[in-house]
Amino acid sequence: MTELPVFKCENMRSNTFSIYAQTNSEALNQCLQQAIQYNTEQHKTYPFIYHYYLSKTYLYLSDYREAVPALHQSLKVAVSPKDSIQSMLLLAQAYRENSNTSAAYSASRKALILAKKIKSGDEQIKSNIELAKIAYSIRDSTTANDYLIAAERFVKETTDDVKGAFYYQKAKLVYWYDRHRNFEPTIELLKKSLSYYEKTTDYYKIAATLDFLGSCHIDTNEWEKSKTYYDRSFELKKKLNNPHSIAIALNNYGMFYYTKFEDSTALDYYQQSAALSQDIQALESLQSTYGNIAELYLEIGKRDMA
Repeated sequence: MTELPVFKCENMRSNTFSIYAQTNSEALNQCLQQAIQYNTEQHKTYPFIYHYYLSKTYLYLSDYREAVPALHQSLKVAVSPKDSIQSMLLLAQAYRENSNTSAAYSASRKALILAKKIKSGDEQIKSNIELAKIAYSIRDSTTANDYLIAAERFVKETTDDVKGAFYYQKAKLVYWYDRHRNFEPTIELLKKSLSYYEKTTDYYKIAATLDFLGSCHIDTNEWEKSKTYYDRSFELKKKLNNPHSIAIALNNYGMFYYTKFEDSTALDYYQQSAALSQDIQALESLQSTYGNIAELYLEIGKRDMA
């Protein structure tokens, strides 16, 4: 495989590392190996860049044990307030995804305080969005909404990726906590999020938004629209060539056909997803798919196979 220009500092400044790491699972592992072996003058000159992107690689691999020390190291050598905020928010994400809510909250609050100090609207939006995610994780809808309201003050003046993230998080809040189960507001927010994400190169977030739209249209029994969104997401994930994302897409198809009572087709997709998850040791995805298979067997009366 062609060597990736991952650790040329001018490329890392434009997020080349991040894009490569998200594009291909083989490239991701190569990035990690290069990061571990990296010991050149660039490391001495740009220590923040090195540790920050090394930590991002660990996060893509869900290796929180390695990501957290790398982020703490990046904080020690940060050369600007925005560098510090980036590391704090990534640290908050690592703690949140590892269910350490108090540590995640502390890191996000520090980021928000610093963002206010330097009067950066973009960084305040990002900090408030992360705080909203933490509130979601403990099912605190009131606090999550408060953080999103605080973020919205700056949305008009920010970048497309931040706008996409804001409207995606707002859609999640509406979806989870609308007791009347009116899905139209969620769908409109997701379409708005997608319109901004599609102006960026963050293909994972584009695919995630398409998946969310697909599931919303299942809820509204609009099967054709749901399938269209799932198909668009699946095509994108195949181009990214990330097995974990493909396994999730196959599981989504399984759920789609299950809700249409096409049990044999649903089971076929579930089994494809489970096999792929097993191959790549994606245990969380595997557990979810096995749960769906068990539910399907129970539904069709095959309790001995559930």
